[in-house]
Amino acid sequence: MNPRIIPLNLPAGLEQEVAGNPVTTRLESTVANCYPGLEMDIRNLDRRFFPGLLFDFVHFEDNDPDVRSRGAKLVAVDPSDAAESNPDLTRQLSQLAAIITRTPVYLEAITCGSGERIELYDSSRLPYNWDVVWRLVRSLDATPVRIEVASRDGSGSQPVMSLIAPRRVYWNAQGELSESFEPGELGQSLCSPWQHDFRDCGCTYWASNHPDIVLPAHPATIGEARQPGDEAGRAEDPLIWMRWDQSKNEAARPTATASRPFEMDHYEMNQRWRDLAMVIEGRERRIPWSVGLVEEAAPLDPARLESELRRLAGVEHALALEYLYARYTVRFEDPTLDPVSQGHADFIAHELLLIAISEMQHLRWVNQLLWELNAEPAGLDPPLAVAAEVPTLGSDGKPGFRPPRMLPIDEAVQGFIDAEAPSGTIDGQYSRILALLRQGLPAQLVTPRPDNPADPRPAPMEHRGRREYPPSVIGLVERIIADGVTHYSRFREMKALLDRPRPVSLVRRLENITPKSPAVTVQSPAGTTRRVTFALFVRLYRTLLSALRDAYSSGRVEDRSSIIRAREAMTELDDLAGLLALRGIAIPLLDVAHRALRDPKP
Repeated sequence: MNPRIIPLNLPAGLEQEVAGNPVTTRLESTVANCYPGLEMDIRNLDRRFFPGLLFDFVHFEDNDPDVRSRGAKLVAVDPSDAAESNPDLTRQLSQLAAIITRTPVYLEAITCGSGERIELYDSSRLPYNWDVVWRLVRSLDATPVRIEVASRDGSGSQPVMSLIAPRRVYWNAQGELSESFEPGELGQSLCSPWQHDFRDCGCTYWASNHPDIVLPAHPATIGEARQPGDEAGRAEDPLIWMRWDQSKNEAARPTATASRPFEMDHYEMNQRWRDLAMVIEGRERRIPWSVGLVEEAAPLDPARLESELRRLAGVEHALALEYLYARYTVRFEDPTLDPVSQGHADFIAHELLLIAISEMQHLRWVNQLLWELNAEPAGLDPPLAVAAEVPTLGSDGKPGFRPPRMLPIDEAVQGFIDAEAPSGTIDGQYSRILALLRQGLPAQLVTPRPDNPADPRPAPMEHRGRREYPPSVIGLVERIIADGVTHYSRFREMKALLDRPRPVSLVRRLENITPKSPAVTVQSPAGTTRRVTFALFVRLYRTLLSALRDAYSSGRVEDRSSIIRAREAMTELDDLAGLLALRGIAIPLLDVAHRALRDPKP
């Protein structure tokens, strides 16, 4: 696994979360692409690729129907931005600054180091569009670059100047952004709500400052806020955020075109943008709101770390079985359903499978954590048992535990939401481990690792008298916690779909197969038939566990032969369970796993 990228800049390097700031404000997690709507527009970096010059990457339809205006237009020159040790470049930039006040100047050609000269024209001698020019600029190495600029008119281009300088490196050794960039420059092309481009941007997706679809305000008034209730479980029908009548909860339409008649027009956006509700955590807020205190988890006792990881591995195993069982009760790929219901069923089944696979991945990661944290990983007994309890929320909203259970999706989904709730159940348990790993251990409590040059694990680090855990270990726990937040959101979406009234249920009512049930003959899509019994599933599960045990016990979590065996057994089990579900029969995966664990040998 690649090591986690550690940010060097001070804001992103804070050891604690800052109340009120979303994670996207930390540079280690910000999203960037070359289109507006996300946290930054990466094209703004490359506008300053050459010291002392500022370019705009221009699409001819944006400003001028004349194709000669497209490409990279020089819009500003700053001689003071050039290297102090390059007086020739400074002199050239001063001359160029005077020229661009009289005539438009464009980037004509680029030569990187000793490479070939690249002329920024196509075979018809028309200037490349902005995206081609920007991609070429983006690809330049941090070496001396020769650029040629020229003016353009109806008769063609007229050379103006050739300049040479090292391609700009945007970050210094401390991870700080070059001082050449003005405050806010990286986000200056992102749309603001008082501008026209905010109204009808072609992106149709906004990550942070333009939520096309939102959940309604709840509570909507101070009086309603004083009433008891669970905000997370109410007001789940999505609305059009930019609706022109803000007093009505206008439901979101299936397409942007269908929603358009209910949205503000351009002049309304310019005048009434203050009417738009603040959106926090995907929900409109109509009453005063303040951020709560960020609760720091108490670090786990280091002596309990291994036992706690083993317990959590069992929880991941149990939840994966619950999610898989629930998936077989969904009527996905059922031609007897109407198209809308079929789409909902397919979505629920698909998401359940992805979440179950994610839980399997967590089981693998917990085993990897044990291997990396153990001084002598050889012969490690991997935790593959199924936990006797999984997280839940009590009627009072406080975290608790319940036994695993095999239930159809409509009866199980609230339990899944409770198990993944970020308020402190499964994620809360990992948070104490994360706090310990981030804090590290006093050096005197750390058992020295044997000097083994063949050990591929990262060596422990010391900082301010504490032995630090490897960043890769911390990163694994952070990823497990982040996945749990995603699972919680997906399960809430499933519940909203399952709660909608419809003529036909999305759920199959299945009867569990037992050890004493007679064999069932099923036919695969390929036409082959097979006799299926409870004992067959136990044998497949034994094979699965045996293969995982072989891979995890030695720390070879990517052991190709063992992992292939495990995947083959899992795929066969899944195929047979799906065929039985079509016959109205369910596989009690929890019983199968317990039987395979009690008697690991065939």
